Amino acid sequence: MESDRKGLRLGFVSLLCVILLTGTALATAEFNKATRLGMLGDYDGALKEYESFLGEHPDDELAPVAALAAGNLYLDVREDYDAAMEKYDQVVKEYPSSPAAPEAARRKGEAAQALEEWTAAGEAFDLALDLAVGHGSQPAGWIGDVIARAGDCFYRAGDNERVIQTYHKVLDRDPAAGVAASALIRMGETYETMDQPEKAAESYVRMLEEYPGVPAQTRRQAMGKRDLIDQHVEFDWKPYELNEEATDLIRQRNFAGARAKCDEVEACCRNPRLLEYVEYRRIALDATLTADYETARRNMGQYLQKYPRAQLLERIEENLETWTRIIDGEAERDANPEDPARMTALGSMYLRAGAFHAAIETVERARDLDPERSDTYQLLGYAYNAAGRTDDATGAFEKYLEGNPEDTNALNMVGYACMGTEQYDKAIRYFRQYAELAPDEANAHDSLGEGLFRAGRLEEAAAEYEKAVEIDPGFSNSYFFLGQIYEQLDKKDRAIEAYERLIGLSPSGSQAEQAGAALAELRGQGGSQR
Repeated sequence: MESDRKGLRLGFVSLLCVILLTGTALATAEFNKATRLGMLGDYDGALKEYESFLGEHPDDELAPVAALAAGNLYLDVREDYDAAMEKYDQVVKEYPSSPAAPEAARRKGEAAQALEEWTAAGEAFDLALDLAVGHGSQPAGWIGDVIARAGDCFYRAGDNERVIQTYHKVLDRDPAAGVAASALIRMGETYETMDQPEKAAESYVRMLEEYPGVPAQTRRQAMGKRDLIDQHVEFDWKPYELNEEATDLIRQRNFAGARAKCDEVEACCRNPRLLEYVEYRRIALDATLTADYETARRNMGQYLQKYPRAQLLERIEENLETWTRIIDGEAERDANPEDPARMTALGSMYLRAGAFHAAIETVERARDLDPERSDTYQLLGYAYNAAGRTDDATGAFEKYLEGNPEDTNALNMVGYACMGTEQYDKAIRYFRQYAELAPDEANAHDSLGEGLFRAGRLEEAAAEYEKAVEIDPGFSNSYFFLGQIYEQLDKKDRAIEAYERLIGLSPSGSQAEQAGAALAELRGQGGSQR
């Protein structure tokens, strides 16, 4: 793992080099040599060459990249934090306009974190945010991570005022919706720590009102503060509750039900931001329900004219790209109606877009055109399964497996299709084949564990789940089922341990909520049976 991390750091440096070199002369021989040595794993040699390059070419456009690379080597390879921070400071102070500067400040923050110098770390991350705004080139995920780290460091330093200042500074800069929502959630939590519940409630409400299009997990963090909000802010929950019901229906693939919920939201909502989000949802759901992508594309174009700064611009662009590919695929199908390959390709696009019935109709046509084409049966299995036709999915996957008996993904899928029709013994047989073919794959043992669990064979299921987490200690799903199994076996301490591991890995989501409730009950019962 350590060597992988070093490679990633050097990979970032190489990528940055490419960005900087676009349209410019080639790097000097010293810089090229340093980069090659780093990629080959000769980190000491690379460090020596980077230092030499900096000494001889301090004004070269690649000098800040060399200093950043040297800092990364000091930090990740030699674990010399002082030397690393000196190099990062060199980038920030001598080359503040370089694209390397925000990353250098961020890495300085990481070095200070490792030394538990919390205030210094927070200030470094704060500086990274300032520099990133100046360059405007850092992705939302990078910004979100730096915000979280800055806030956490100031929190650990006991400086809640700096925590709040950090989040306010981010919000004042009109960040991406996900970054802003995360900042408001953390701001609310900080205000709660500072015993300022009214300001906390206002932060949570602002998140709900201004950023309804963020992922459901983030929205529900704020909605989970309902008791606090109700004490301090007058807030109409009904449209937000209906919107979450629509989200749940989409997860259940009940697209018609979700579409009806969108209409209910619109009928009772007064928040223009939520109405904007619901209007987007309606267009996307109509596309899925009708498979009329020409109309969907036209409606989305009108939506963008209405909302030129749409909350979900990136997602909308992805929708439009997908719909355009489908429209082009439909044209190719119409021009070549007897071509099973084109038919299968279009069916795959329908499936990815969630138009399951259109996918099934199209792939069935491809199957009829060429019954010997095995990948058609695999795709048909996915489509049937997505549409809830588990018996048909089982048959299609089994047909595919006749010619592809070692396809572990298909074995896994047919196993779950069998479980959908409560054919547990059959599911276990397929899962066991999967585990025999991939004994070092955590997911194989997790799937076999679930088949055994559903069949009531608890001890055997626990053994498979234990294998899964032995292979991959971060496989949270296995910990959830281990908790359930050990509860049923009356092994309370082991159930508690499994649930605690799950929550440590995945602190939010339905499994975490169930695990939290189970933990409260188990701890209340006491006992130490292993």
